Amino acid sequence: MSINIVRKELFKKVTYLAREIEEGMNYGVPHLVGEIEAGELPQVELSVVVFNGSYHRFLLKDEDERKLYFMLPVDSSNPRRVFMEIWTFLNGKTDGSVLIPGTKIRGILKSELSRRGFETIWMNVYEEGGIGYVEVLAVKENARYRMTFEKTGNEFTLLEIEKI
Repeated sequence: MSINIVRKELFKKVTYLAREIEEGMNYGVPHLVGEIEAGELPQVELSVVVFNGSYHRFLLKDEDERKLYFMLPVDSSNPRRVFMEIWTFLNGKTDGSVLIPGTKIRGILKSELSRRGFETIWMNVYEEGGIGYVEVLAVKENARYRMTFEKTGNEFTLLEIEKI
């Protein structure tokens, strides 16, 4: 897949949607929902969805890794800033304190969350279909978060994080 084509198309789409993002800020939290399909000429689809007070992030690849699906909340309508947020998110580059779906944590979950600046308020561990899950309510910088982790051995994988 040509990275340059994807970058160029993604920036064009973000620029085109800047006004819609700005309008969405009047009603809630605008999120960019996208799909990138690999090929000789990669396809990039992007749209804006607005949630009322919720923040959702995810990044999924289909089984043969030809398509990438993502959703990311944005807090600016500046096309350059939004593009950089998306590109950074798609490449999995964040500072150590940021948690995004797919983040893996080893060791004691509560201690690791604390190291990343989260104060854990509540945790619930349950099993479904032979797979262990941990639900967490935590606070960071006066914002509350609900997180769901999948537990595999001594490792936790963040499946979902939502600002509440």
